[in-house]
Amino acid sequence: MTIKPHYITLFHKFILWVWASLFITVAWAQPRAAVLSEDIPKLSVGIFASYYEDKTGNLTIDSVSKPIFTPNFVRSKQNVMNFGFSSSAYWVRLDVQNQSPQIDDWLLEIGFPVLDKIDFYYLNDWQTWSATQMGDTYPFYTREIIHRNFIVPLRFKDTYVHTYYLRFKTRTAMQLPMMIYQTHDFYEREIQAEMA
Repeated sequence: MTIKPHYITLFHKFILWVWASLFITVAWAQPRAAVLSEDIPKLSVGIFASYYEDKTGNLTIDSVSKPIFTPNFVRSKQNVMNFGFSSSAYWVRLDVQNQSPQIDDWLLEIGFPVLDKIDFYYLNDWQTWSATQMGDTYPFYTREIIHRNFIVPLRFKDTYVHTYYLRFKTRTAMQLPMMIYQTHDFYEREIQAEMA
């Protein structure tokens, strides 16, 4: 039986369409880095994040940070992720790259002060995960930076992409407005707000 050239062309188009669909799907699943530079005093980073709903609340940083787990994260489509009221824990993955290493002091602000528990995970000098715990269930004076919102210092001495994980659990609405500021711009904003 001879296959007509017309059908061969259709077959090739179909194969090309399948490969293109797979490429788009894989590309969409890959994390996007929030890129910082000296020209950007602040950046809303929710749109660069991805999230995972942990319905059992039992997952650990060792579980979610494994490369095999990465495809389970869903890309955010919003600058402010909002999951409403939920008994689930939510994991957020955030990749950040600083293209201006001469500016190595930045602040991540989580601008919803009624969140109950936030665990912020970062790789320490020994390349193991360390955590900073925040939330309105912890005493106010234990915050690393005393502020109405939750603030985490970020230090980048290179131009590599750094990956952070945050775990959120709350009885209030799960709203996650996240901004990264150059430190001096953050405090300048605070001074202007107090003077207003």
